[in-house]
Amino acid sequence: MKILQMENAKVQLAYASQHMEKIGSNQSKLLDKLYELESRIQPRKQYGFIHGEMGPDHVLVNDKLEPFLIDIKGLLKLIHRGFPDQPFAKGLAEYQSERALRFIEK
Repeated sequence: MKILQMENAKVQLAYASQHMEKIGSNQSKLLDKLYELESRIQPRKQYGFIHGEMGPDHVLVNDKLEPFLIDIKGLLKLIHRGFPDQPFAKGLAEYQSERALRFIEK
């Protein structure tokens, strides 16, 4: 299962990199961070219910164990498919990408 999640993350990162300059210019650093985080994943001993599309690939956890909900690719789809409130969708995508970039800041 871990390999499938990582492959999905790489596809989403590649997509975001094509459409968001900051993500694109930091793609290799973000990919390195993804591999580092993936190496820390341990099998679960307990399972719970997650609604709809909100899965583990939509959550980042920082070093303080604070979760951040992310779905940059989903947000880009809102922008590219004509979401009625484009400034809101673009602002939300920018906000989420900034959260992701914090993982590679020194």
